[in-house]
Amino acid sequence: MSDTPDEDVVDTPADPPEASPDSPPDEAAPSESAPTDTTEPSEAVETDDIEVYDFRRPASISKDRKRSLEAIYALFVKSFEGWLAGRTRAPIHITLLGLEQLTFGEFQTSLSSPCAAFSMEVRQSPTQNAVVGFGSDLSYYLLDRLSGGPGHGVGLHERALTVMERQVIRIVAAKAASQLAEVWQEYAELDLTVVGFESIPDMLRAASREDPYLAANLKVDAGGIECSMLIALPFAGLDGFFAADTRRAVAGERSHTQMVDRSAAEATLRSTGVDVQVRLPEFRVPFHRIASLAAGDLLTTP
Repeated sequence: MSDTPDEDVVDTPADPPEASPDSPPDEAAPSESAPTDTTEPSEAVETDDIEVYDFRRPASISKDRKRSLEAIYALFVKSFEGWLAGRTRAPIHITLLGLEQLTFGEFQTSLSSPCAAFSMEVRQSPTQNAVVGFGSDLSYYLLDRLSGGPGHGVGLHERALTVMERQVIRIVAAKAASQLAEVWQEYAELDLTVVGFESIPDMLRAASREDPYLAANLKVDAGGIECSMLIALPFAGLDGFFAADTRRAVAGERSHTQMVDRSAAEATLRSTGVDVQVRLPEFRVPFHRIASLAAGDLLTTP
């Protein structure tokens, strides 16, 4: 007997099962001859340039204002860096890492625990205080150097400053406050006075958690270590500085209107036809000069 199956059995397809009248109709299977969709899916929209905008808390720092702020804090960094290096008798380098608008609650979470945070009364904003916060490593480095020590042992202290130690670091905070007021004097009259200290960020009561603040993040390289220093100023005390954006916007709109009016006037003037007649006095020109004239030449008169 041959093992080859019968050709009739192989070539004849099986009859499809009859559908029951009560069963739901099956989905139509795609026909083999129907064209298939070979269109490639469109590329996903790139979201790298998309930024989240909070309409409840709109940003108050424009690009122009941010450049001015960076220039202001660059002056503070150089001044404070020189003073620290002179008092500690050691090389110190301070770098401005960034400036941003934060709520006071967000600023609290950015402080390390324990920290050395000094609150400062702002005369222009009596209900909101400025804050200068030193990291734990920076606090103990400054404490050791200002007390005549070599600055070693940084990173071994995980406790809050004692009352006596606070008085030493308070000197640094007061100097930072005076130099901040100095670099801001052309833009806002800051009268900063150290009024309190806190080592636990959540215990700071400088303002409401939703109040807007301008936060500056500084990196301090001292004694071979990198330490942090944070400065927070209430927006209420910087109204004079940020109000310039509003005045500039109004002035810009007025200037734009004037430019449009001037352009329209110039266009009208240039399209106006004016008949001009010129009468020249008699003068003599040699014939060879006239014969040598070409297009664009100037004929000078005596």
